[in-house]
Amino acid sequence: MDTMKIQVEVKEEFLKGDSKNNEALRTGIVDALQSELLVRPEVELLPLGTIPVSEVRKAKRVIGKRTL
Repeated sequence: MDTMKIQVEVKEEFLKGDSKNNEALRTGIVDALQSELLVRPEVELLPLGTIPVSEVRKAKRVIGKRTL
């Protein structure tokens, strides 16, 4: 079964704050994406600057990890 993992960069204060608030933020993102995509993704909150960007400052948006 395929899964979708989404990494979201957030400001440090969100990650250092109350873990209850972090979970609420993550859950809100999951719920919003699920209502639009009709798929329940796994969401990981990361500090700013974690996701690699290209030379033109754009994040690599899709990384396929399927094994066929």
